[in-house]
Amino acid sequence: MPVGPIALLDDVGLDVAVKAGEILHAAFPERMKGSGQEALVAAGRLGRKSGRGFYEYENGKRRGPSRDAYRALGAEPKDPAPVNVETIESRLVLPMVNEAVFCLEEGVVPSPSKLDLAMIFGTGFPAFRGGLLRHADAVGLDHVVAWLKELADKYGTRFVPAESLQELAEGNGRFYSDRPEVTF
Repeated sequence: MPVGPIALLDDVGLDVAVKAGEILHAAFPERMKGSGQEALVAAGRLGRKSGRGFYEYENGKRRGPSRDAYRALGAEPKDPAPVNVETIESRLVLPMVNEAVFCLEEGVVPSPSKLDLAMIFGTGFPAFRGGLLRHADAVGLDHVVAWLKELADKYGTRFVPAESLQELAEGNGRFYSDRPEVTF
């Protein structure tokens, strides 16, 4: 993606992100958690537009993570523990795959190809991966479902895999059959 999720939140505006999070949580409480950024908004930390968010800004340019943001969230900055890159990627991408499947189930989008096109042009999902669902095919739907179940066990129902995703994985299905499977 062009920027990381925290930078994107600052660019969009934390007040906008909080409002969107409230709407999503009200519509899908089992799948969407509150944003957790309300404390930043209450502290006037709205992101780039206010010059303060998760990052500090000077003349509109991001300068670095803000220690005051940590304090507003009731956390203290510390040296991060080493985290496996695959763990970070799975926590960010797998819920998107799951929500994409819900969008297909609910008829929000008519096909995997339309969804992938929207993800590439709308969110900047890496085009070289072919889109979100082509990426899921490449990773293997059985792996996607297993990781989602593991995350659900650790972090709650928002990670429970969509029923049709589980069925597709159990039947060794794919979203696309026109490309050979890619392994990483």
